[in-house]
Amino acid sequence: MESRTKSKYARYDSYYGTDRNAALAPVRVPVPQRREQPRPAPKTKTKPKTGKFIALITLAAVVTSFGCVVVSRNAMIYKNNLQIRTLSKNITDAQTMVNTAKLQLADTNVEQYMQVAQSQLNMNYPTAEQLIVIPSPQPEAADNNLSAKTQEKINIYDAILDWINSLERRI
Repeated sequence: MESRTKSKYARYDSYYGTDRNAALAPVRVPVPQRREQPRPAPKTKTKPKTGKFIALITLAAVVTSFGCVVVSRNAMIYKNNLQIRTLSKNITDAQTMVNTAKLQLADTNVEQYMQVAQSQLNMNYPTAEQLIVIPSPQPEAADNNLSAKTQEKINIYDAILDWINSLERRI
């Protein structure tokens, strides 16, 4: 009987033969080496051109910024329209109150109000000694102050629109 053992470290196989009671020296048969097959060269990945990539990112940033400007400008317009509506509602409410007060005043007698004021509330016309005259400020100074306050309220969008409008007038 022959037994075959393969050593981990040897590159050959050993075959032990038996001859009745004696073991024979192993016969060494070389094992053919495994040939390494050449690996295909790795495929090189084509890198995207950075110029086109940067241009695409820049374009996206510009479009996004213009979109943000448009949205914020529309929000300002909506806010102004809402303020105009509330102010116009307040004006109409005030006008109706004035009209109803005029109608009530036209229906009643003013002399009755004068008698009630003098008798019950002790309201009399002031004498010349009780009058105090306060000088009013110049109207030009008030207008300059008002224009300065209005100038402070102008934001960047209005400044850009004013600049564009001034360019249109030059053409």
